[in-house]
Formats: sequence, structure tokens, C-alpha cells
Amino acid sequence: MSTFVEFVLPHAPYDTGEIAGFDPVTAASLISSGVAVASSAPTVVTPPAPVLVLFHGAVKVGAVLYNNGEEAGFPAALANSLVAQGSATLV
Repeated sequence: MSTFVEFVLPHAPYDTGEIAGFDPVTAASLISSGVAVASSAPTVVTPPAPVLVLFHGAVKVGAVLYNNGEEAGFPAALANSLVAQGSATLV
């Protein structure tokens, strides 16, 4: 089981503000030396899943040209914009 610390000073290869887990002895050493403070495990952020759309006709999105009948995934705001333009429907 890891003991988590947050670095308050740079300590190669870690930079100030980074959180890392160590065995309890190493964590205690880092804390007592003043380069880190006790911390909880970092929060893992899961990015939202892409929203799938089905294209109607040829549509250029950024540098990519999508053809009629092709499906692709995009962030929700872009997918909704494509649907609002009539260029695609949600899958």
C-alpha cells in the first residue's frame, strides 16, 4: 500500500505540486526532509466519452473530410453543433 505525498519543493524527478506514492519509510523520509507533505491519493479524472455522429454528405471538420454515412466521435459541444447545422445526426 502506498503512502502519498505532495512535493512542496522540486525533488527530481518530481516538481512542486506533484503527488506520488511511496513505501511508508520513503514517504516519511521525504516529509521529514521538508520536500514533501502528507497527501491523499490523487483524484483520477476520466474524460467524457466522445459523442458519435453519422454524417450526411461530405463535411469538413478541422482538417478532416468526412463522407456521407461515416461515423465519428467528437466532444459533446462539437457533436451538437454538427447536428444543429444539419450535417450529422447522433448515433
